[in-house]
Amino acid sequence: MAKKLIIILLPVVLYGSDFGYNFLKMPMLPSQAVFGPSLVATTQPASYTVNPSAIPEDREAVLSLNSYIDGIKYGQIAFATSGMGFHINFLNSGKIPRIDEEGVYQGDFQVNFINAGVSRVVSRPGGIPIGVQGNITVQQIYNDMSVGVTFAAGVNYTTTKFFMGRLNLGASIRNVGVEVKKFKNSGSVKMPIELQSGVYWEATPSFGIGAGLAYSIDYGPSFSLATSFNIQKYVVARVGFNSKGLNYRVGVGRDIISGMNFGLHLGPIKNVSIEYGYSPLGALGDAHRLEVIYNL
Repeated sequence: MAKKLIIILLPVVLYGSDFGYNFLKMPMLPSQAVFGPSLVATTQPASYTVNPSAIPEDREAVLSLNSYIDGIKYGQIAFATSGMGFHINFLNSGKIPRIDEEGVYQGDFQVNFINAGVSRVVSRPGGIPIGVQGNITVQQIYNDMSVGVTFAAGVNYTTTKFFMGRLNLGASIRNVGVEVKKFKNSGSVKMPIELQSGVYWEATPSFGIGAGLAYSIDYGPSFSLATSFNIQKYVVARVGFNSKGLNYRVGVGRDIISGMNFGLHLGPIKNVSIEYGYSPLGALGDAHRLEVIYNL
């Protein structure tokens, strides 16, 4: 239970009680964990959830499930078609014991988060797509609930040729919004606004390198580096590093997250691909992510 409470309360430990809704910044996809902010410069499945200008031309369905620390489960369902994208992100803490001030067990409670969003490409000046996104987020703890409304915007650009391959550039701003319903006896909170920019160089069809920068109003600046390379025709390995992982701590001088992330992509075979992601979280254990992609 201690691990679970640490993760649920981590936004307060790291950023102070003025900030909430940090669930919105959790990496829902294996590729999101590996690429970090450089994901905004890619066309990975469901990347439009972090950069709404990256909606694919073909119809695409994505289901991502994550096994996190101490039984916490979260994931994403996403669907894109005709220049629009839809997604639902969710998190469930599992059962958490309620203990009163005298140490007496008072039953169990759960923490739930859900975020529903719609993305759309609204303009293509000079062939460069610009996308927007609207979201509604609900946080539920025990028998209390809060609701927030946020917006995002993004842009991406691909060069026709860059050295041996091509260069993809992208940028987005996310989580701009307000809380419309507060928890009982709670003060106002700020949304975790985040700016992301990235570059991804596709040197060859089987090898690429990405780099990204992010700035969050509650965290500050961070950067990521990632690479993706084919092992076999239908097998792609990915390795990434995110500097944000070096600063998550519990206690004094104890890292929770190393900053390294690993991924493996299988497919597509008959329009279906599977992606796995692994993130070592130091003393608290590991996170495993599984994603299924179906191109309709």
